[in-house]
This record gives sequence, C-alpha cells and structure tokens, in this order.
Amino acid sequence: MDSNHVETVRRFADAVNRRDRRTAFACLTPGVIWNGTGELLDQKLHYHGREEVWEYMRFLDESFDDLQVELESVEPVGELVVARVHLHGTGHSSGVESDFAFSSVARFRDGRIARVENYVDHDEAMNDAHLRAMA
Repeated sequence: MDSNHVETVRRFADAVNRRDRRTAFACLTPGVIWNGTGELLDQKLHYHGREEVWEYMRFLDESFDDLQVELESVEPVGELVVARVHLHGTGHSSGVESDFAFSSVARFRDGRIARVENYVDHDEAMNDAHLRAMA
C-alpha cells in the first residue's frame, strides 16, 4: 500500500474542517465516486466528481453550525483505507446538537481518493475492505 493513502484521508478531513476546497480537491480524483449511507436527510446516495462531493460537504456545512469531521481511526487494508468518521454539529435551524458516526472505505488512483463507500456499520465496512483487498 502507498503509505500516503492514510495521510491523504487525514488531509481531506482536515481540508473539509477548514472549508478548504483547493486542498480537498487535491485529495480527490476529478471523477471521484462518493456513495453515501443514505442515513442523512436530503442526502443523495451517489455523488460523481469533485464538484458534487464538495457541494454535498457545503450542504452539510450549511445545515449545521460548527460542523466538525473527526477521524476516530484510519486503518490501511491492502490498497484501501478504512476510516471511522464522527460528524458533530448543531442543527442550523433547530439548534439541536447532532452526532453521526459512520465508516468510509476509500480506494485510490494515482495517490488520490477515487471512490468512497460509506457504511453505518463499521464491521460491514471492514469486511467489505478485506474482501476488496483480496480481490
């Protein structure tokens, strides 16, 4: 595995927290595919390309005050990376604090994130990553 894959995931999360589009785009391939969990309201299941992914991140940022992405763990699995992600923020309209935990499996091309599959269940994410790594 390219040792920079874990760092790329960390750099992407940091860029999202800083609302740094340029750095976030540098972490993603132009045609990145991002598959959501479907658990968040108004969330599409599939996003294609950096612009769509960034628009989704902006939607989340506009929906929550002080939205923060926390990586609870980041683990390499073969050529993939599995990240346990925790989103925390306060609903912009409701004022209600929200927490959402999920896991992401990232695939890479040329050192950039090319595809992300998101899972509500961390064990399912790890199983998927191990199966893909063996393929």
